[in-house]
Amino acid sequence: EKPHWLVGWLWYLGTFLPVIQLIQAGRHGMADRYTYIPLIGIFLAVAWEVGGWVRTRRISPRPVAVATAMVLTFFAVVSWRQVSYWENTQTLFERAVEVTEDNYFAHALLGQALMVAGQTSEGEVHFREVLRIRPGEPNTLINLGLLLADRGDTREALVHLREAQRTRPILPGSWFGLGYLYEDAGRLRAAERQFRGAVRYDVFNPRAHVDLGRVLERQGKLDEAARRYRRALRLDPAFDEARRSLERVASAESAPGDE
Repeated sequence: EKPHWLVGWLWYLGTFLPVIQLIQAGRHGMADRYTYIPLIGIFLAVAWEVGGWVRTRRISPRPVAVATAMVLTFFAVVSWRQVSYWENTQTLFERAVEVTEDNYFAHALLGQALMVAGQTSEGEVHFREVLRIRPGEPNTLINLGLLLADRGDTREALVHLREAQRTRPILPGSWFGLGYLYEDAGRLRAAERQFRGAVRYDVFNPRAHVDLGRVLERQGKLDEAARRYRRALRLDPAFDEARRSLERVASAESAPGDE
């Protein structure tokens, strides 16, 4: 009698079941995007039902047109407002933090976006909120450690980076961060150990090889430093820093001996 409801529900169920998350994929338990296509079926059924209802009651087209225009205007305004939240990463996760509670993932990504934008004080607030909600979250420990190190708070930065390295050593960020801190402090052997760890866990990153090469060079280990710079150039032939570093080492090796 009303085939549009059958069609609408079949459309909805047929397109919704594959994304119903019986087996969850990723951190999220639900996502708006999973409903976009399925809801087309419901909208079709509702539109068909309203059209039939208007015809059976012989309603004048003018009030129907006005009501339709009002409904479309309402949804256009709502859509315009919702789209504004997707302007960039910062606006998106500001909204996520606003409408959810204890959402560590939203705080973490908002903190990253703020840190990249140079708003480090605001980013720190969100990183600390992540650690309140989820103590020991390794990526946030790394980000907070790097932020503090850049600000000069070396002691607390070391605490966070060491904790991240202890709990999740496969994340190269803690090795890089500790390497930079030790190098700045003149502890070149400790920095070398950290950059070797960065290379181990991020072997295809030319930056890791250049950083290791730099501390090797500063310790007079020119042969191995040159090998690291060459490896970086193989990974990224356009890496100017690696090229300049290799030229510097080659120049030092060809200079008159210091015997």
